[in-house]
Amino acid sequence: MSARAIKACPECGGTDFYVEEVAATGAYGPNLLPGIGGFFDKAEFTLYVCGTCGYTRFFVRERFLPQVREKFARYQPEGQPD
Repeated sequence: MSARAIKACPECGGTDFYVEEVAATGAYGPNLLPGIGGFFDKAEFTLYVCGTCGYTRFFVRERFLPQVREKFARYQPEGQPD
């Protein structure tokens, strides 16, 4: 499991969370992390769901973050210096 700690839901303030490790690719869905992971090591998310309102949050597993940093473009908000 990820070491992430969610203390309260940003939508409803609830503290009843459920967590699961889920694949970033599905048999019938899109690849949500293209180019990340390998043939035998598929990229995964840690999924948190608020048990009060259903708000859902995905975090890339920490072991895949170096690949994300290497292969994805860094987001730079408009008006922010590089």
